[in-house]
Amino acid sequence: MKNLYEQAILNGETKYFLLGRGEYFFLNRDWGGHDHTTSGMYILAYSHGIPCGDFITRLNADISSCINDPGLSKEEFASLLGLIYFYHVYYYQEKKFECEWKVPKNIIDAIQNVTKYGWMDWRS
Repeated sequence: MKNLYEQAILNGETKYFLLGRGEYFFLNRDWGGHDHTTSGMYILAYSHGIPCGDFITRLNADISSCINDPGLSKEEFASLLGLIYFYHVYYYQEKKFECEWKVPKNIIDAIQNVTKYGWMDWRS
């Protein structure tokens, strides 16, 4: 099975992959939206093939580019939060990820701004 996260990296489409756009939309049959856990499983598989430093650098860059996308919808924002949650569950509880990932300040700040200022005003 090909790794769609790796494919997205090679094609310059990581934003589409992480946000579940186009061919990277994975249907969650329970609620009808994008299934970020499927994306997370591809990220998990990808993480096992490269050094931790390279993987964490890649993940930070990819999530940062998404969270700062002016076209980011509420659903996509929630999906990014789901991926962050997925990572930490699979690292700390499931012990599946080999690399510890500390969410960088710029991503934390973006999340806090949404909760502080609301969806429409957080980028101003």
